[in-house]
Amino acid sequence: MEKLMQASLVGDVTALLGVLPDDTLFDQMVRTPVTQTPLHVASLRGHTAFASEMLRVKPELSRTRNHDGYYPIHLASMWGRVDIVREMVAAEKSLAHLCDVNGHTALHCAAANNQVEVLEALLKEEPGLAREVTGQGETALHVALKNFMIGAATHLIAHCKDILNVADGSRNTALHYAAARKQVQESFDHQI
Repeated sequence: MEKLMQASLVGDVTALLGVLPDDTLFDQMVRTPVTQTPLHVASLRGHTAFASEMLRVKPELSRTRNHDGYYPIHLASMWGRVDIVREMVAAEKSLAHLCDVNGHTALHCAAANNQVEVLEALLKEEPGLAREVTGQGETALHVALKNFMIGAATHLIAHCKDILNVADGSRNTALHYAAARKQVQESFDHQI
């Protein structure tokens, strides 16, 4: 297991291929809770080739949460690893709809961290993601505005204007959040 984790830290695909014959390592990761899998590490660090190979040989690792409750696609989205996000969604579109421990999809995570390129990639493949809500009824637009992420908010509005009127669990729309944060002029004037 140590060799595999070291390989994921540096993105060493050759080392990964060397441990592939030992399927028990991967089976153990899927069956028992682990701090994080090599796919989590590669997603976080942006090792696209390593992540691609992991997705090819052990796609089930993409549906494994780490100790913080995140799937690999969430980590890649948070950190702007757009190539890895694209690889994951190309391998399995439903990964874009997985919810982390906070009820956030990869789009919510990208919006919270102003990862506009990731937003674009996700919405290109799964346009309906813009309308998905958390357990608190928040769209990615709500999340972007709550985190003062104007670039993400502007992109989401341009993609899907009807989410402006979606109310969250507290009956606040994105306009409420923007007004409360005095972001109306900056983010909405040229969009509405």
